[in-house]
Amino acid sequence: MKIFLCNPPTGFFIRDERCQIDVKSRLAENIREPVQILYLAGLLQKQGHDVFFRDYSASHLSIKDVLLDTNSFMPDLFYLETTQGTFSNDLSFIKKIDENNKNLEFIVKAPFLDYDYLKKRIEHTNFSPHKKIYFLTKNFENSIISILSGNVQKVNHAYILSDNIISKPNESMPDDDFDMDRYISPPRYFLNKTDYICPDTCEPIAYIYTSKGCPYDCIFCAAPTYLGKKVLVRSVASIISEIIECVHKYRINNFFFRSDTFTFNKKWVMDFCKCIEKENLKIRWGTNSRADKGDKEMFAAMKSAGCDILGLGIESGSSKILKAIKKGITTDDITNVNNLIKDSGMRTFFHCIIGFPWDDHDTISETSRFIQKLEPDFVEINVPYPLKGTELYDIASNNSLFVSNDLEAYSHVKPILRTFHLNEKEVGSLRKKLIASFYLRPKYIIKSLKRTKNPKVLFNYVKWGCMLIRKVVF
Repeated sequence: MKIFLCNPPTGFFIRDERCQIDVKSRLAENIREPVQILYLAGLLQKQGHDVFFRDYSASHLSIKDVLLDTNSFMPDLFYLETTQGTFSNDLSFIKKIDENNKNLEFIVKAPFLDYDYLKKRIEHTNFSPHKKIYFLTKNFENSIISILSGNVQKVNHAYILSDNIISKPNESMPDDDFDMDRYISPPRYFLNKTDYICPDTCEPIAYIYTSKGCPYDCIFCAAPTYLGKKVLVRSVASIISEIIECVHKYRINNFFFRSDTFTFNKKWVMDFCKCIEKENLKIRWGTNSRADKGDKEMFAAMKSAGCDILGLGIESGSSKILKAIKKGITTDDITNVNNLIKDSGMRTFFHCIIGFPWDDHDTISETSRFIQKLEPDFVEINVPYPLKGTELYDIASNNSLFVSNDLEAYSHVKPILRTFHLNEKEVGSLRKKLIASFYLRPKYIIKSLKRTKNPKVLFNYVKWGCMLIRKVVF
């Protein structure tokens, strides 16, 4: 079968399950490799399918380019991943592709969907009769394999549009675990590697999945809902093989290891770091962790293996908020792990969220004082953007905290929620105030400039600082 995989030109978004993010709204993040589609492309090629893939968003291409490519490739099946923030635009995009290729069937990865939301959008889009579209909400790889092999009855997490009728998922069957070691040698030759660069050095960077699934209960996070609470881990050998291919074949030496919690299993981390050093891989990499997962020995091994920066989802500096959002960590945990990471020589990147339902001026001020006291190297401040299926979405709905029903008009930086104590405009204003109060401190600026030895990196920091001022001051 000829399969057309596409990252559509309908928004500059990161389109994985839990991080459905408008990149242009972020402070210190560039577009990421659409690595999940790459892994899918490799999997489909191994099964004998003829595959085409292009990232039209990252390459700043248009729908005209997509139409030219589909006319040339003449696919049987069209696949894309959508987000809560781009869904209407993506449906309109699918309709345009369909008008040009009437016999195409579509598979759409859409983990946030529910029946009413989909029905409303389908009615508004008005697809042609007899069009078939599979909207997958979970168990994505196994579902795609089942569809392509004709075993649609095994697809138990999909809404199926056929003959203008939407059938609901049959979720009575248990899900089969996906073997993460099938993520081997994704065909990166489909990509232009200069589209995906490190924010500081502007060197190419590759994104590699190491595991997926999260056993924790954070009310705002979609990972347990969309990916499951069981942690599925790739073998160290398969990841090392992919790194070696990136280094030698694609000349990429910077990596971000994508995982819901990279440091979840200490033995796996230690084995991974030992293998990097054994293979003499001189790479620079980053990943993420929880504040209660990691110790001095682990962080020392990670630093020795090339880890430069570790992201921590601390969310808040208020004990009250951490408890309310079921984060499962304390401010003491955050303080301790921050000290351990810094002692190892790695940099820290805090991810914070303000504007939870229980937030007020006091809790947000606590967060501001807390992050300034701990002095991470970087901070990203977001506002809650509840995804359907999360506990936060239900809490906000049940307490009438949404300020609009138009989820697509809001984002992680444009508040769609008010809190019990603050309106959405106050939340947005406080977010900008927190960012400015952290990054525009003379102490932080002087420290950042002193530690930067590379003129190119220094130039990028200055450029980024100017962008920051435009975003949070004006």
